[in-house]
Amino acid sequence: MTSANARDDGRQFPKSYGANNLRPNLQSYATISHPPFEQSAHALVTTAHKFLSKYPLHPRFMREYQIMGELGDGGFGFVISAVQRISERPVAVKFVFKSRVPSAGWVRDPSLGICPLEVYILKNLRHRSIIEFIEYLEDERFCYIVMELHGVQWTKLRDSSTREEINKQPVANVADAPNHHTPQHMSTLQIPKAANESPSTIERPKRPVIERLNSEPPPLLTRKTSMDLFECIEQVEHLTEEQSRFVFRQIAEAVAYLHAKGIVHRDLKDENIVIDEKLHAKLIDFGSAAIEPRPTQQNHLFDHFYGTIQYAAPEILRGEKYRGRPNDMWALGILLYTILFGESPFASTNQALKSHYRPFSKRISSECADLLDRLLSKSWKDRITSGEVLRHPWLRKSTKSRLFQPQPVSQREEGLGRENEVTHTGNEVAVR
Repeated sequence: MTSANARDDGRQFPKSYGANNLRPNLQSYATISHPPFEQSAHALVTTAHKFLSKYPLHPRFMREYQIMGELGDGGFGFVISAVQRISERPVAVKFVFKSRVPSAGWVRDPSLGICPLEVYILKNLRHRSIIEFIEYLEDERFCYIVMELHGVQWTKLRDSSTREEINKQPVANVADAPNHHTPQHMSTLQIPKAANESPSTIERPKRPVIERLNSEPPPLLTRKTSMDLFECIEQVEHLTEEQSRFVFRQIAEAVAYLHAKGIVHRDLKDENIVIDEKLHAKLIDFGSAAIEPRPTQQNHLFDHFYGTIQYAAPEILRGEKYRGRPNDMWALGILLYTILFGESPFASTNQALKSHYRPFSKRISSECADLLDRLLSKSWKDRITSGEVLRHPWLRKSTKSRLFQPQPVSQREEGLGRENEVTHTGNEVAVR
């Protein structure tokens, strides 16, 4: 059966802001080729419009937010963009079908009451490279997770006549920016009490009947082009090693922060990273995340995998119980290779299990190659940890990178593009 949001080549549309948490089919492991996003005519009637056009949404949500368009959809719900009416702040709102949240996925938050584990985790995170939680609402049908909206629509940027005006100011290296979230000082997040109770003992609070506001139905919601790293990699000619390090360091810091708090993401991938035209990246989608139970914590073994099979570690592909942190590190290795070369390091499950990753399609530094080797170790015991990644020589290089100007795909296809030339001027690297 073909998914409603499948591409013609069988790949899924990017699930910006984490709308998809489906358990993967271990038999369907395809090469990541980053095909271009194409929106067909029938896609104009989006999942969000289908469910929201006739459904009475939460009154406070309708009073405070103006719905704009759909960002993505998946098995557990869909994500829309909206604007706060008073502040005019753009936001992303994830609508989760309450009926599709498993019993074990509900926890008790001190201020929110009973809510999905995803909400509890995101609410307790504060990091510049993790999407910001704004608020949580619910009605009889949906959980509403309101988050900051981050990123740029990469397809629109590719076609914009103003793209040459973008990124003219230098940006400090992420390592040079003040970080108030040093992992060594983070206390671990404890599993909420309700997570250890039988679902039958959790009494769901009664919600008032939601009455439809006296207003017109929302306009036809169209799908916006993706703002994630998947689309960024597709739309720019290539990222240099310097730019790749700039992006990867941000995600590595976010993962180290999570691990220091006893949280594993379990679905790290390019589609779960939103990124803007200045290459500032933020991690999203905590629908597959878990809190490691004490006292075993990082040695805790998980027996279910709800992530993306192309990013699954060998121990998962073998059907074994797995540790969350080494699996996250393997996924970081897949991510780093994809950022550098624009393709997956492995063409199949068998290759991921038994073979070395694909040969490099361009030259990279020995330090970068060493980090890839240590992330993509077949044995979880030999894999580098998140803290060791931040201390690795490749990430400790302190430079300042001038923001890049995206090279449009159309020029590349017409043979008009040329490789970026990197010139060093003092402590800055100018890309032209």
